[in-house]
Amino acid sequence: MEENLKKEDRKNNSIIIIIIIIIIIITSKNTLGMRTQVRNFPKPKKKAGGYIGRNVVLTTTKWRTNIRQM
Repeated sequence: MEENLKKEDRKNNSIIIIIIIIIIIITSKNTLGMRTQVRNFPKPKKKAGGYIGRNVVLTTTKWRTNIRQM
């Protein structure tokens, strides 16, 4: 009985791991898509009110660090 239970646990664990891997792949594709969209933003231009679009640059760096962590 105990051996059968261990085998079932292994099967469940492997299924969970596969699901996690699929989720990671989907999220990484989404982040890469965001990254390509962000590159198309206009570059910050200097105006009287300082730099416009500085927050856009900050978001790009955050996404890049997330991708590196993954």
